[in-house]
Amino acid sequence: MPASGFHEWTGGKGHKQCYNIHPVNSAIAFAGLCELWDFQGEVVPSFTIITLPPHPRFSHIHPKSIPLMLKAEDFDMWLDPHLTNTDPLQHLLGTRIREPLLVEPVKSPGSLEKAGPGEEIAADEL
Repeated sequence: MPASGFHEWTGGKGHKQCYNIHPVNSAIAFAGLCELWDFQGEVVPSFTIITLPPHPRFSHIHPKSIPLMLKAEDFDMWLDPHLTNTDPLQHLLGTRIREPLLVEPVKSPGSLEKAGPGEEIAADEL
């Protein structure tokens, strides 16, 4: 699933802060699964984004998980409809930051107006 970024919120009720998170120099390709299923005669698509355990350098933003973000060289394998053995995908399922991420506090997810300085979270060594 291509995206320019995603949002996470921190803080308690009444003190929520929204963060716009995006790679420093690229777009995001979230790893996901999709399925078409029949619901009372109507074909309904469903989609889910794969999430991984939290990353230590991202857990102050989201302590429960981090989405699996693919690099361009992973696309063909991830999208291969003939791949039935998941062993080639195992290296993707470790919690890693694969591209440097910019985490910016914003006033609202609709406007993306900055609400303070951002931070860059460096990519992990591969």
